[in-house]
Amino acid sequence: MLCAYVGSMLCAVVPGFRNSAETALNGIGIKLRFARENKIVISNVPELDWSSILVIFGYCVLLLFKVDNNDLFRFKFQYLSSHNRINELKGKLGCSSDLNIPFNKKDEYAIRTMLGTRNLRETVIAFLMNKFDHPDPQISSLCQYLSYTLSWSGDMRVFSIINERLIKTKSPVLSHSTVTAEVDNLEETMKAIGAHTYPQYFCYLCSDSELFHLDVSRFRTLFAVALELDRTFNSSYDGSFISAGVSNASCMEVKKLLERHWEVMEENSRVTTTGRRLPTIRGI
Repeated sequence: MLCAYVGSMLCAVVPGFRNSAETALNGIGIKLRFARENKIVISNVPELDWSSILVIFGYCVLLLFKVDNNDLFRFKFQYLSSHNRINELKGKLGCSSDLNIPFNKKDEYAIRTMLGTRNLRETVIAFLMNKFDHPDPQISSLCQYLSYTLSWSGDMRVFSIINERLIKTKSPVLSHSTVTAEVDNLEETMKAIGAHTYPQYFCYLCSDSELFHLDVSRFRTLFAVALELDRTFNSSYDGSFISAGVSNASCMEVKKLLERHWEVMEENSRVTTTGRRLPTIRGI
């Protein structure tokens, strides 16, 4: 079973993942048996060299997380995202082997759903954050790459886009009366994210009781406006979708707020734009 394969690979490279991985696997009815009599050094296994093993390990780590959010962000060639990350991993680690990955999207989703428990994700993230200066340069490079890739990914990209296009620019949209309730919700969510030990991984580590903060319907119009603004500067988006439709916002309202944004920003191009102040989050 693929979950057993992924769990085994994670534990083979980092034995410290064993308890969390076994718990996750036991939760779906899988029991792994680890060899105890012989200590096998994974880098000595002849079928794969060390760089190939680390590439597969890195891919298995990413499988535990919802790195992409294809429901809210529609990019060109997004179906190639796993292939692109594997190529990036191979480049980072100097791997030239032809590896039998990635899995198909259905299998990736199944693995993430069944194996990607909060406990295992927390264990993995703690490992990554503590190994930036690992004496093995390949492991150090891998951990830095994985940490960067996971930062503000998945559902967290919603807030990085809003922060980049509305908060940092002090957009007049934030002060508009029609979105006051949404801005209140956004402020509450930003405070919750900012209070977390690792704000960039909030969606992966937050408790079940905090998941409501990530519901985009709480600030659907703000997100649609921010997404439309981001599309102005980012050509990687698929041009066939409507930003308002992604979050079920009112197309008319989004259009009016966009017009207001550009109008005021142009008027205040030489002076500081005033707008509602929201909490800042470190690292975003």
